[in-house]
Amino acid sequence: MHPGLFGDLGKKPRDLLSDDFSYDMKLEVKSTADHGVGLTSTVTRDHVKGGIVAAIKAKFRPARWVRVDTTIDTAGKVQAVATLDTLADGLKVKVDDNLTARTAKVTVEYVKDKFTVGGAFDLTNPAKSTVGVVVGHNNVAVGVEVVDLDIGKAKYVGQYAADNLVIAAAAAKNGDDLILSYAQDVQSDLTVAAKYNVQRSKNDHKFELGVLYCLDKRTSLRSKIDSNGVVSLVYGQDLRPGLAVKIAGQIDTQNTGKPHNTLGVTLVADL
Repeated sequence: MHPGLFGDLGKKPRDLLSDDFSYDMKLEVKSTADHGVGLTSTVTRDHVKGGIVAAIKAKFRPARWVRVDTTIDTAGKVQAVATLDTLADGLKVKVDDNLTARTAKVTVEYVKDKFTVGGAFDLTNPAKSTVGVVVGHNNVAVGVEVVDLDIGKAKYVGQYAADNLVIAAAAAKNGDDLILSYAQDVQSDLTVAAKYNVQRSKNDHKFELGVLYCLDKRTSLRSKIDSNGVVSLVYGQDLRPGLAVKIAGQIDTQNTGKPHNTLGVTLVADL
């Protein structure tokens, strides 16, 4: 079992405190066409800007060793991502071409049992590179990520991951930005997570505490509260096989009189 890429360190608590906390109105329909082509159509109303964007995404394999993901939306975005995932054992190469923004990025991942290397190279002028290395042994993994080979911009993460517990510590900006997070499966149907973030130069301290509770196999409830007094809830329900709904709400307990849209609904149909 490899220790994960740099972006995977601390992923479990990060996901529990962010996944599904969306306050947009969204309809998503997934289907499969001939020759294994996967299609996803979405219509989203942004709860902040109020605009509506529709998108069509297609996923297919023109050859056994390459997968292509394309996206076209009504905001004018045209994007194609080609992933080469069987070039060599543990090696994956991804080419991301945003035709609208005229940007191109190449991502390389090399995964082995005790270490991983990941690099992203933005070919747009000016070029930019990001390289992350992770080494691991048993339940412990440590990683470093640098931008443009500038050690002053390096990020460091250490993680301990057991069967039911993940603890991660991260440092960036020469130790000025510090994050400590954890996630624990308290019971088979209950997971808790927390994150503490401090920016020492600004004396800015932030805290989040979240819970994921599975009421049954088809129903889940997520909730979190942060140090600013904002409470967020997500109710998820599988209405039937292939049809699920998520309802997200948020309230600022320090400013309950402020009018703002805090309710989002996502309906996903997998045909």
